Amino acid sequence: MSKNDETGGRRVWSGTRCLALAAAGLVICAGAAQAATITVSVWGGGYGAKWKKHAAEPFEKATGHKVVVDGGRSAVRLSKMKATKGKGTDVVFLTVHQMAILRDEGILTAIDPANVPNVSQLYDFAKDPLGGGMCPAITVLGAGLAYNKDHFDSPPTSWNDLFRKDLKGRPGYPVLSQSYSPLVMTRIAELHGGGIDDIGKGMAQLATIKDRVQLFRIFEILKAINQGDASIAPMLNIFVRKDPKVPLSFAWPKDGGVGVVNLACVTKASGNKAVAEQFLNFYLSAEHQARIAREAGDSPVNKTVPIPSGTVYNMVTPDQISRMHHYDATKIAAKLGGWLKRFQEEIVAK
Repeated sequence: MSKNDETGGRRVWSGTRCLALAAAGLVICAGAAQAATITVSVWGGGYGAKWKKHAAEPFEKATGHKVVVDGGRSAVRLSKMKATKGKGTDVVFLTVHQMAILRDEGILTAIDPANVPNVSQLYDFAKDPLGGGMCPAITVLGAGLAYNKDHFDSPPTSWNDLFRKDLKGRPGYPVLSQSYSPLVMTRIAELHGGGIDDIGKGMAQLATIKDRVQLFRIFEILKAINQGDASIAPMLNIFVRKDPKVPLSFAWPKDGGVGVVNLACVTKASGNKAVAEQFLNFYLSAEHQARIAREAGDSPVNKTVPIPSGTVYNMVTPDQISRMHHYDATKIAAKLGGWLKRFQEEIVAK
């Protein structure tokens, strides 16, 4: 006889035969109820295609559940989540300050720690970035400098290299709606006497190159750097591979990059919270963190997982983690609307 009882957001099965996959943090029960479907909002494009292959499909194979991938740019997905109040989405992947916006709008729900025990294996900064047991980080990225190595005698070492007058090509800067752009702007402000509470110092510095800067989202600037039209731009490490055959290269500023923590959170509107939490536990397992690091270049937050040797990705190593600059996600979420308006007025309107 098979019977289930929904208790505290978890399904407890009796009269079934269960197989524990400890490495992936999963328990699969033969004869259990019909498989569930969860919808996961995640980044799209080439990353999304790899994510589906190396995250969604292994989970489906291991559990019998189905994952519907809702891919797209973070700013677009954030707007969609706000408009729908999370309805139709079970798990959402976003950068920490974007996730703070959804938290403040009441769209997210705290996880049940009993359903996500692999959180205990994470670096401390990744266990509960938003506070309140809301959701874990699933990877750590860093913003550094993408550059054309043919335009520099030696790799750039400072954010101030963006403002050099002797650049052979144009400097680039990500539009402020891009997930990591406000964080880099905060760092630039710090270097010029301001900071998170005085972003104007960063805006003023960027305004000095507004007549030649190429504003971008992501991939168009990488093409421009490779072609020599642009010389340098802030960029996430994950998007620049190690390839000696092309001019495009990547460097960390000498004092460390800007930390970008990506989270995965369960929505309050989810109709499959227990399965969504099972997916999070799977995603944080050592087995999966090693796979997604190897195949997609995501730097692991599970501290038991080493950086893969011989990787073609510029990954965030433990020594880089210790040197990164991180900023208050709640404060940035509260200020972002005003910053976007100011960016439009002072930088975009030339």
